Amino acid sequence: LNTPTKEGYSWIHANIQSLPENKQQLLYDLCAALEETIVEVLVRKTQKASEEFNCPTILLGGGVSANTKLIESLKKNK
Repeated sequence: LNTPTKEGYSWIHANIQSLPENKQQLLYDLCAALEETIVEVLVRKTQKASEEFNCPTILLGGGVSANTKLIESLKKNK
């Protein structure tokens, strides 16, 4: 089962407690699947751009730089 993280689910976390427990878990699972898909796409596109433009260093900025799953995936897929 997936559980919320502060940075990954902050946009729904405030209101989710009002849902029945089984609906809460369904929403958490849906958000986790969406986050995983987005991370996979961002890593793939970042790697492709890095190779295409011969860029050995990648710098993340803004809100995306707080996503630990994205950072871990980029480090793992150097």
